[in-house]
Amino acid sequence: MEKLLENNFFMMTLPKNKKELRLLFFNSVKMVSIYKTNVTNKRTASCILMLLKNESRIINANFDLEDIDKILRIVSNYSLSVEVIAIVNTFGFLCEELE
Repeated sequence: MEKLLENNFFMMTLPKNKKELRLLFFNSVKMVSIYKTNVTNKRTASCILMLLKNESRIINANFDLEDIDKILRIVSNYSLSVEVIAIVNTFGFLCEELE
């Protein structure tokens, strides 16, 4: 259904019915959520990322420990704020979604 063209643009044939189109649109929407944490250690960040990446709805996750807010970025098709905050809190760290 999709073909990757130059510059990462997609050419696609539209589905024949609205239900397929809605499903296609829903699956292609990606959300990036940004969280402020107090994680400072790379080893701890790696442990948290391993646990987060076990969550099947998370497409990608990474920390920016050089940022003053020790940023955690989550890419997903879903809003997972409650789950992400709970996982980080399990390790004893603060986690707050930024807007």
